[in-house]
Amino acid sequence: MKLYGFQSEEERSFLHSTYKVNPLLSHTGDVKISFLSFQENDYTPRQEATIPQLLLVVHGEGWVAGDNGLKIYIKQGESAFWKAGESFEVGSLTAMTGLLIEGLDIAPQKLLTSFSRTNANKKAAVTRLFYYLSNRA
Repeated sequence: MKLYGFQSEEERSFLHSTYKVNPLLSHTGDVKISFLSFQENDYTPRQEATIPQLLLVVHGEGWVAGDNGLKIYIKQGESAFWKAGESFEVGSLTAMTGLLIEGLDIAPQKLLTSFSRTNANKKAAVTRLFYYLSNRA
């Protein structure tokens, strides 16, 4: 056995935000896995998924957005999937860590259960996100 650390080492900056990415598995076939770390008010720039991407939130909470730009609350134990060609953005008002899995054959619908927020959950998430976004400046 050999031990390895995977704390975020590579910082990426966008405007006033710095988030961290640490590739864990790359150039080993058709799958790439990265460890993402967002501190308070960190977010990625809006970009296009060149291949399918699955974000698994392993700690904390934040938000994700797809083509329509609508920010949706996401927390530990939840995931977001973007198809190739879909624009996306990820961020956190507090802090969030996750695994980003990229690959041509990613099909989360085969193993994960999709969900949508109930109206009560949507209202709470929108209120929380609005508070978060209004305190960013």
